[in-house]
Amino acid sequence: MHLSWFSQLEAWPVSLALVLAMPVAVSVGYRIGHRLREQTGDTGRGHFGAVQGSLLGLLALLLGFSFSMSTARYEVRRALVMEDANALTGLYLDSSLLPEPQRGQFRELLGQYVGVRTDPRLVQGRITVEALAAGLARAEELHRRMWELARDMLRASPTVPGAEGLLSALKDALSVHRRRVYAYESRVPGVIIALLFGAAVTSAGAVGYSGGLGRYHGWPASILLTVLVSGTIYVILDLDRPQSGLIRVDQTPLLQARAMLDWERGPEP
Repeated sequence: MHLSWFSQLEAWPVSLALVLAMPVAVSVGYRIGHRLREQTGDTGRGHFGAVQGSLLGLLALLLGFSFSMSTARYEVRRALVMEDANALTGLYLDSSLLPEPQRGQFRELLGQYVGVRTDPRLVQGRITVEALAAGLARAEELHRRMWELARDMLRASPTVPGAEGLLSALKDALSVHRRRVYAYESRVPGVIIALLFGAAVTSAGAVGYSGGLGRYHGWPASILLTVLVSGTIYVILDLDRPQSGLIRVDQTPLLQARAMLDWERGPEP
């Protein structure tokens, strides 16, 4: 896995830091504006009002852009879960054409493969990056063994039923799996989040500075700005972290595929 340290952070610490930083920026900006009030005429206040409006507009643009990026990634991950479940179900159905004992051997490997892919720690978001990488390596190994089994059957007897179609289904399943891994690793770049964080704090400071020039604290508006911006950034980051937080990618299609295989294999001896 190639996730940066920032991508491994949960959404709430970043949002909490912003909740603390924005009121501080408002307070500092107010004090600076209050001290410079006498030196700033009406022209200066009007000029800074335009600057403040530009900063808030830039913040809104960055929020909208980042929200769109994280939402698009979330939807891609959701679609790939269904595509992955369909590919695994197709493997299960195609394997029914194989003769014994190869059919039993293949379905045993497929059951282990689906079990690795639906590890409860992964579904519940309690898996470390190291354990996730180990699980991916195990899945690749099981896929290779299934491929080798189907390939050897086809080489031994080109007319064996189901073997050729199974190889094609295995290629499709591997393609979907690797797309899911890439989608999992694809996050909103950290530099964009840092820019968003900086724009939020700077805008809060500008609001405080404007209040200092007019000797008006305006705490209700500042608190509302902090809550809304911090909440939006929390949602952006939560959408961008598919296995943690409040908004998760639903794994039900994969769990249903696993239940089908478990039913076929019967209870563990």
